[in-house]
Amino acid sequence: MRKNISSQRTKQRMANALEKLLEKKPLEKITVSDVTDLCEINRQTFYYHFHDIYDLTKWLILSYTEKDIGANIKNNNWHEAFLATAHFLKKKKNIFLGIVSSVGNFYVTNFLVDMIRPYISKFIAENAKKIEQVDDRYTEFLAD
Repeated sequence: MRKNISSQRTKQRMANALEKLLEKKPLEKITVSDVTDLCEINRQTFYYHFHDIYDLTKWLILSYTEKDIGANIKNNNWHEAFLATAHFLKKKKNIFLGIVSSVGNFYVTNFLVDMIRPYISKFIAENAKKIEQVDDRYTEFLAD
């Protein structure tokens, strides 16, 4: 348990460093050394936790979305989840612009869609039960 807490703190320190760096330059110009220098850890520690900068970026986005958006999604408040997503993206605009300029809008959009889609599908499926003969393919079509 203690090791897990320490590991999470280390990951969070690296994510905070990446976030600061993303406010100044795009992801493609950020190196592992930039991150490790800023949070004063060695490269070996970085690679113990992450494969590369993109892996850290994914972890950063996941940690934000779970904190800022996750509660609304888990409570089936899909409209609140979308509002939370919009506010989240606005609040973290500089970070996402730094990511999008490097990996493209497609990557970020797909990541957010992949995270939210199962909850949308569940919401549609639950409401579709009220209507007779709703095909699973139609439910998936609506979710898409």
